[in-house]
Amino acid sequence: MLLDLEHPSISKVNRRGYEDPVVDHIEHDAFGDEISPEDKVYETDSGDIVLASNLDMYLKNELDFEIRQ
Repeated sequence: MLLDLEHPSISKVNRRGYEDPVVDHIEHDAFGDEISPEDKVYETDSGDIVLASNLDMYLKNELDFEIRQ
């Protein structure tokens, strides 16, 4: 006779779903600012990820660009 044993926490999740959303990890850009799913980001060839709001700062600080108005 085979018994179907399952941990009570697993049974609860199977019945009700997860209580809190599962977040794999929180991603941050090159300046440490948190990236949310709706943010526009740029990724460089070297793998840096930069929020659109930080792009001017990245160009100036990391690539020595001069920003002209």
